[in-house]
Amino acid sequence: MLEVDSAPVRTRQPEVSTHSALLGIDEAGQHLLACGNELVLGHARGRGIDLPFLANLPPRHACFQLRQSFSGGAGWHLVPLSQELVRRNGRPLGPAGALLCDQDQLEFASNLELSFHLPDPSTSSALLVVRRGPECAGADRVLLVAPGLGGRVRLGATAQRHVRVPNLDGECELSWNGAELELHSALGVAVRAAQAFGESSARCVLPFPPRARTDLALGATRGPRPALWLTLEPLLVED
Repeated sequence: MLEVDSAPVRTRQPEVSTHSALLGIDEAGQHLLACGNELVLGHARGRGIDLPFLANLPPRHACFQLRQSFSGGAGWHLVPLSQELVRRNGRPLGPAGALLCDQDQLEFASNLELSFHLPDPSTSSALLVVRRGPECAGADRVLLVAPGLGGRVRLGATAQRHVRVPNLDGECELSWNGAELELHSALGVAVRAAQAFGESSARCVLPFPPRARTDLALGATRGPRPALWLTLEPLLVED
């Protein structure tokens, strides 16, 4: 007699990423916040991936590393983690990787190319833009966020901002401090609770990574419509 195993099939459940989250910005689209000194890019089904892509990639393909220099301050290096090629400005990277510069063009696969940007010289954080290939967890822009005030990310109307919002009358700064994400804005930041926004303040501190979606508004007390809407959501990854 054939016996059938009736035990339930165990499937791996996605976990909340400890270093990444999704930031939606009105008039500026979806961004991935990737926070830390070492951020791994790889296939979306890989484990422990900070920058997940559904592209022709191995599970762990390359690592963005923020390194301190005695002469030039902090800089982002790109280091290959697999045997597959990683190209910077058309040239293959060696095992030691290379220091990245503003406007570098990066090729990770036949169907994935990104550009690297340092729009704000006052901060160590950087911006990646998808030039060809799939989005990163639904975002076509990735913010590589360095820790502390030295890695603050600024939103504003000028080109020297990590997130450009042309019609924003004012600015907002984000900084990551390990377990918290701080927002600062003279416009005032308000968090939505239930069906209404709470009290607006120039400083707002949120737990990071977020465990659930958080809706925020800049300039909520300046009129019937906030100056800018933001949403912060957890990124689910394979455990």
